[in-house]
Amino acid sequence: MVPHRRALAAPHVLRRRQVWKRDRGVCRLCGFDVALAERRWRRRKPPATDRAQRRAWRNDRPRWEADHILPVADGGGECSLDNYRLLCRTCHVAITLRWRAEKPRQSLVPGPSS
Repeated sequence: MVPHRRALAAPHVLRRRQVWKRDRGVCRLCGFDVALAERRWRRRKPPATDRAQRRAWRNDRPRWEADHILPVADGGGECSLDNYRLLCRTCHVAITLRWRAEKPRQSLVPGPSS
């Protein structure tokens, strides 16, 4: 029998864990404590027998993102932990929308060369 080995986590999973640990589960923009919200969310877990309630409960989970301070599209892809910050879902959506509005419109599909 071969001993069970713990699967190695993918690099992006490890990076998210590092960001969570460094920022202590708190949004770096608004200060929302995602870690506290997550603990409160887990306490509200519905009974396993109510499938609809469990599905709604899962969708209500506090969300967070390991955000690139310098966006990947602007050269921030291969970076150290210093280019990451923990953002709550609300702040991440707002930052992304603002970045998209400020970014000059670029064609996603290159046209034929002239």
